[in-house]
Amino acid sequence: MRPLSVSELKQRDDINLSWVAALPKSMQAVLTVDFQDLKPLEPVTCQFESRGLVFEDAIALIPSNPRFICRSGQSVLMPAHPDNTLAIEPQPMVQRLYLCGRGTQPIVVKTWDADGNLQSTQTADLPQLDSPLLPCQILKLSTEGIHRIELSSAAPFTLEGVAL
Repeated sequence: MRPLSVSELKQRDDINLSWVAALPKSMQAVLTVDFQDLKPLEPVTCQFESRGLVFEDAIALIPSNPRFICRSGQSVLMPAHPDNTLAIEPQPMVQRLYLCGRGTQPIVVKTWDADGNLQSTQTADLPQLDSPLLPCQILKLSTEGIHRIELSSAAPFTLEGVAL
């Protein structure tokens, strides 16, 4: 898959980029990983390796619960592991990540170095909005020295987008 800029992605009507507006202005022009080309229930592993991301325990789907649907037909990632956990291994070329997810509980992100030592734990803010749509939880990570990123939550969640 060829990387697309945000301006190219905005020209496509099958991709929801509303979460990009919540990023700092300096990050809104970065490349965004597009999950739209994934088939529903497709296990996601090395499909984005050329973009610097390898996933573990992730599956693509189109949410049926209206609280998770920002745009009809939008593909997202969801943990395939029973404990609501998925992992990302950023390749050395990736310097930082912005992750956008939705869930009824906060999304927790843990990072490990190459030796398996826990480096950080971060919990996304879960804004309380008067909306049937679950709020977007955005996490910013520097990937310097990070070998593995694990996302988890006490309840099911979706990963709607990744900006590099």
